[in-house]
Amino acid sequence: MNISTRGRLVILGGLVSLASIGCSSAPGAPVGTTRSAIASSDAVSRAMEWVDAQLHYCEAAYGRPDYDPSCSSVCWRRENRAWDAYRSDCSGFVTWAWGLPPVGDGGYVTGDFAPYSPSFSHTISGRSLEPGDALNRNSGGHIVIFKHWETPGSSAVFMEEPGCSSPTPFAHEFSSSVSISGSDVYIDYEGDSFTAIRFN
Repeated sequence: MNISTRGRLVILGGLVSLASIGCSSAPGAPVGTTRSAIASSDAVSRAMEWVDAQLHYCEAAYGRPDYDPSCSSVCWRRENRAWDAYRSDCSGFVTWAWGLPPVGDGGYVTGDFAPYSPSFSHTISGRSLEPGDALNRNSGGHIVIFKHWETPGSSAVFMEEPGCSSPTPFAHEFSSSVSISGSDVYIDYEGDSFTAIRFN
């Protein structure tokens, strides 16, 4: 899986830290939505639209230049006026699923989500994950959507946009065993640890 190594400066309480965002680099902006916009059934249904369409990964909105060298130079994918303005990368996928606006170059980036920023999402216990929640990789650069538990606390179904160099370079769902410690969730399929998060 190709993950961009771009970074962005995040200022929190006067402290400056570099948060790796992967998936793209777009400036954050205020969210103009309500909790009802991402009711769990809506978030899962919206995510499934991309999964069902096998929407190809792009670090750009439809028809725009894609600067990920492992992708096409221009984002040509299945066209749909409802989602054309969104990047179909991992964080654009969550932006779309959560009903957030396609800010910047097509959606929020991983550094705009908890635990990197509390602007519109917060950390939760991994055991309390509900359909439509998300998990942001602890090392940065990737975010996935939680679909449902197969066995509560030990295996679940997730959805993601994985990257152009992935064997499945489009939105898809996958099942995985997980290990949980507080808000940290190790997803075996990803081979990495993520933080469980929820829209504020």
